[in-house]
Amino acid sequence: MSAFDNQKKQCLAAVDLSRKGSIDAPIVELIEKINSSENYFTTSSCSGRLCIYESGESRKKGCKWLLVSHTSPEVNEVNKSLEEISGDVVFKFEPFILHIQCREVGDAQTLHAAAVASGMRNSGITIGQKGKIIIAIRSTQHLEAPLSHNGEMLVSSKYIEHLVKLTNEKFVDNLVRIERFTENFVQLLQRRNSENLGKKSDKKHYPEKKFSDSKKGDKDNNIEIEVNFDEFL
Repeated sequence: MSAFDNQKKQCLAAVDLSRKGSIDAPIVELIEKINSSENYFTTSSCSGRLCIYESGESRKKGCKWLLVSHTSPEVNEVNKSLEEISGDVVFKFEPFILHIQCREVGDAQTLHAAAVASGMRNSGITIGQKGKIIIAIRSTQHLEAPLSHNGEMLVSSKYIEHLVKLTNEKFVDNLVRIERFTENFVQLLQRRNSENLGKKSDKKHYPEKKFSDSKKGDKDNNIEIEVNFDEFL
């Protein structure tokens, strides 16, 4: 068994230590497809979420979670979470993020192309000292705003309504990108199987990307790519 296969076996057999303790419903199908493929497995994931928290000494130490939602929130739900505050409260939307370990750099290259074409333009690859290859698939739809300081609200109820409206729009766009990436990942696997890529040269093994591009009108126009893949083609 290769190092990659052994790491995959151990990772998928491990207990889910996330706060939620399970995979978010909108990405269950995608996670299953990735983990059932030969050259990939997921190490962490989040389908996208709204967090309202009261900060402590640091972001993690002493932080009090007032509301965490992986679906579009209601204004009343947000207001209720702010009824008893005493510190600095932050409203934050975090889009879909997925970390995937890849067998080879070429596998990461192909997956990165699918991610960028799906609108996940803040995706990138890291290679560890021991050769572990991880791709982070993420977008740039973040939204963060302070709501209070020392227990005193800094914004109006109208402003909170506006934040909720923006967040719900981002949730919708976030799901569109997840669906698009799922479709592109399926295309990736189908093309690899049909071309019997394992018997071809490296250059042919990872052909140029031909994925469904993100639709016109996407608000995410900032591109941050950590690896120049032209060097591999």
